[in-house]
Amino acid sequence: YGGTATARGFIVPPADGRPLAFDLRGAADGVDLRNLPADTGAPALETRLSVAEYHVAGKGGTITGSAVLNESTVEGARLASGTAADFKTGPEGVSYSARGGVTGLNLQRVGRVMEIDALNEPAYDGEINGDFTVSGSMPPAGRAPRNAPALSTMTLNASGTLRNSSIMGGRLPELAFEAGLAGGALDVRAEGSFEDFNPGTLAERKELEGNVSGRVNVSAHVANLSEPITPESITADGTVSIESSEVGGLQITSAHVEGKYAGGVGDLARLQVSSPDLNVEASGRIALDRTSESDLKYHVEAVDLAKLAELAGQTGVTGSATLDGTLTGNVAALQTAGTINGSNLGQGENNALDLNSTYSVAIPELEFVKARVEADTKATFVKAGGLEINLLTAKTTYENQRVDFTTHVQEQTRELDATGSLVLHPDHQEVHLPQLAVRTQGVEWRTAPGSDAAIQYGENRIELQGVRLVSGAQSLDVSGAIALNADAPAGDLKVQATGVDLQQLESLMLMDRGLSGTLSADATISGNAQDPVVQGQVAITNGGFETYKYDSLTANVGFANDRIDLDATLQQSPAEAITAKGSVPMSLFQPGPGGHVPPTEEDRVDLRVQSTAIDLGFLQGLTTQVTNVTGTLQADVRVTGSGQDPHVEGFVDIKGGAFGVPLGGVSYSGLDTRIELAEDVVRLQKFSILDEEGQPLNVSGELAVHARAVGAVNINIDAKNFELIDNELGDVGIGTNLRITGELRRPVIQGDIRLQAGRLEVDRILQLFYDPYSVQELPPVVSAERTVEGGGSAQEATTTALRQAQVSAAVPGTKPEAREGEGEEEAPAPGGALEPVSIDVRVVIPDNLVLRGRRLRPGGPTSASLGDINLTVGGDIQVVKQPGGPILLLGTVQTVRGMYDFQGRRFTLERGGTLRFMGEPVPNPALDITATRVIPNTGVEAQVRIQGTAQAPQLTLTSTPPLPEADILALIVFNRSVNELGTGERASLAATAGGIATGFIAAPLGESIGRALDLDLFEITTTTEEGDLGAGLTLGQQIGDRAFLRMRQQFGERSSTEFLLEYQLTDFLRLQTTAAPETTGSANRIGQRRIERAGIDLIFFFSY
Repeated sequence: YGGTATARGFIVPPADGRPLAFDLRGAADGVDLRNLPADTGAPALETRLSVAEYHVAGKGGTITGSAVLNESTVEGARLASGTAADFKTGPEGVSYSARGGVTGLNLQRVGRVMEIDALNEPAYDGEINGDFTVSGSMPPAGRAPRNAPALSTMTLNASGTLRNSSIMGGRLPELAFEAGLAGGALDVRAEGSFEDFNPGTLAERKELEGNVSGRVNVSAHVANLSEPITPESITADGTVSIESSEVGGLQITSAHVEGKYAGGVGDLARLQVSSPDLNVEASGRIALDRTSESDLKYHVEAVDLAKLAELAGQTGVTGSATLDGTLTGNVAALQTAGTINGSNLGQGENNALDLNSTYSVAIPELEFVKARVEADTKATFVKAGGLEINLLTAKTTYENQRVDFTTHVQEQTRELDATGSLVLHPDHQEVHLPQLAVRTQGVEWRTAPGSDAAIQYGENRIELQGVRLVSGAQSLDVSGAIALNADAPAGDLKVQATGVDLQQLESLMLMDRGLSGTLSADATISGNAQDPVVQGQVAITNGGFETYKYDSLTANVGFANDRIDLDATLQQSPAEAITAKGSVPMSLFQPGPGGHVPPTEEDRVDLRVQSTAIDLGFLQGLTTQVTNVTGTLQADVRVTGSGQDPHVEGFVDIKGGAFGVPLGGVSYSGLDTRIELAEDVVRLQKFSILDEEGQPLNVSGELAVHARAVGAVNINIDAKNFELIDNELGDVGIGTNLRITGELRRPVIQGDIRLQAGRLEVDRILQLFYDPYSVQELPPVVSAERTVEGGGSAQEATTTALRQAQVSAAVPGTKPEAREGEGEEEAPAPGGALEPVSIDVRVVIPDNLVLRGRRLRPGGPTSASLGDINLTVGGDIQVVKQPGGPILLLGTVQTVRGMYDFQGRRFTLERGGTLRFMGEPVPNPALDITATRVIPNTGVEAQVRIQGTAQAPQLTLTSTPPLPEADILALIVFNRSVNELGTGERASLAATAGGIATGFIAAPLGESIGRALDLDLFEITTTTEEGDLGAGLTLGQQIGDRAFLRMRQQFGERSSTEFLLEYQLTDFLRLQTTAAPETTGSANRIGQRRIERAGIDLIFFFSY
């Protein structure tokens, strides 16, 4: 049969009545079972057997044999030398057995040849290595029951140990197994370890890609492999443990399953999964029969739902949840009930801060289509569809393709209650709403009594029946149907509103635009959603918004073939009205190609807007930035041309215009102008706006317009001492000479702005920029006295404070200087309207801008206080910007005079301090500012000089006479040198602390009086400059651009009066005069300061 063999023994030829008989022993090589005669019943396996010795005997149709093999192959598998096999063929069929070792066995290949479908699967394409013992039998051909499956007629028993094998995409380092097949039933047992099995491959789901490793000790029984496998046909018992693994990106630290299953009943002794994102615990019985009862308790902690959602193919899911429940019942009605506690749950842009729900699920006969699901849910702080819902509760029941629900939604001051059902039909869905109510602040809209609103959706068509909402005499009715595309049956959708109170509607919509009036409307929508046809009428009586009121608004509106037909009239009063009548295409509201586009019948524009002289007060309904708007506007405008290239002709007249700007605390009047609208140009006749002092701001020019775009611009703006601010923020007037040229989409702004005598309240301005949600605060500033009281010596406190002062720390609101190797921060170019603008404007600040503020807190109301300021500055700054670039500042701001108070210590700012702006993308001016303080009773003048940049300032301390920096800082803070602060420092600082406290008592009073009298400087003090108790009063006022007058009166045992007048003659020369009447005390000498009765100083100033 294709092989070679040696034999010894006997052969008895057949004769009459005598069958063939033989008994042979020997060796063989190259034996292929496929070449044996079919009537031998040998399996048709591709083999190359090398037989070390064999014994074969036969008589008639019965043959027996045994063999010990040299290394051989069977279907590609290598059999180890010494492998033994026995067989017997005859009328009773074939029996065989084998024992030995095998390498490279492919189960899929064997299953394909032996027609074992369970093995003929890609999952069994691998390599099996190990020791084995196998035996089996097959009936003779033609002896098997007719139509009997092959598996039911054969027997197979196998056992062994697999080593370093691969199957189902994983590895089996060592696995002992036993398997038995008899009468179609399969018994399997396995014990050992497994590594790197890919769950994505096993489940044929790419999203589950990963690797799983662990140990297994299981046994299983399948009643009949030839029949469909059912829960009743399986018996299993064992444990599975999983070590560090990954499934679809989910990291599993460990998992353990232990239980048994038989007769449709599973007893789960333990199910445990530990993971950074998921923890599961479960135990109990699962009954899938009809006589037992389930009792399985489970606990699930989903720490990160995003990971679990990815396993299910979902994205955008966030949050965490805890699930506790119990499984009961059996296959007749399997039930589970439990609770869900979710936190920060979200899907896309919808989320809920907290969600709690109780649920119950019943699945009869394991048919999920017959399932009944009940849930009682409560969610708080929900964001859904742009709404921010404070509270949502819902009771829902799903059964027989129907969802019944009762919900309550609370959003700010609004509430919604709805009771209804969602019915899922094969061809459409429908929602029934017998009860629906929306309410807020005493306003309620609800479904009309006896109505049953129904909404059907399906087959590309929406139909509404009985949708009627009422609120007292008000009503809203919607009925009919509309097709979603041209293929669906067309219908008519009718919408009708009767007697709707707009004020109530505004409250219901949580708006605050001051709407009022009564709305009635009637509209019919036909066609389909892709090509609708709308015809309707709208009427509002006794209407208004904000302070603007009108008698009525009526409009007839039609829409068809992408065109709007409009005939509207706003009757402000019996004698005042606005009308708009005509027809416009939808292309008017879409970007055009540019250039001239001639009109066509479909794209033509014909709209005329006319008005009598109407009250300008309607502008207050459009913005909150202006108040007290008066004056009249009259217009006659006609729009023609095409939708892609419209043209406007006509005029707009404004007369007697006046308004207030709350932010600046100013009012303007005298607005009279006429705007001429020609085909391609808008001309602004020169007009003026007057401030409260009658100072004008003049505007004139023209704009070229074409195709809905404004082209060339030529506008002039000029003013002299025009008031911008006059309130608690300050008092600022400006002079301007500005020109706006270029194109509106790329304007060029050039000219000069000059600040007139002005004052800014820096502390109040900073409050406008406070961020209440900022999480970054400046460290709290504690006075040195308090620091010392907390512990440590005065020397240590002073040295520490000096070290901190010398650090180049960033000023509040800026970032520290970049470390070496780090890139410097670049300012992004301004976006929005400023992005294409080109700017070249000079800003001149004469030496008369007063900056005041108390308890400055640039970081916010909870941040550190930087103290009080009262200083006068001047400067010359160029503001430059290229299109698409950042705003650059070039120039210098100089200190003229001023004082700085911090923790009860006053510093005098020296004239000539500078902030130089050098045109950086991120403004970071160079600093050079010096402040001085005369230390009482010491004769020492301390100087604090700040240099460097705003982002990296440098602090230097000097004094006259020269002292070490530690002593200078101690004198500034404690009014004593370091050596004078010893162990009794706490008691010695009590008097100083008292002086600081009384200073804070007087400061708010002086601030209030000064602002009431409109003085630039007004202070009340409770100590003298020497530190002694004594009342003092200081007044100061800037007079024009060049003069400043100050008067100081000291009361007490040594009273004094001092006048100072400073006048700027030129940029480099100023005159300073002082005068003091005769005072009490000794020879006009108070302490160590000498007061001259009169004096004149000429001060030259040069900067180089």
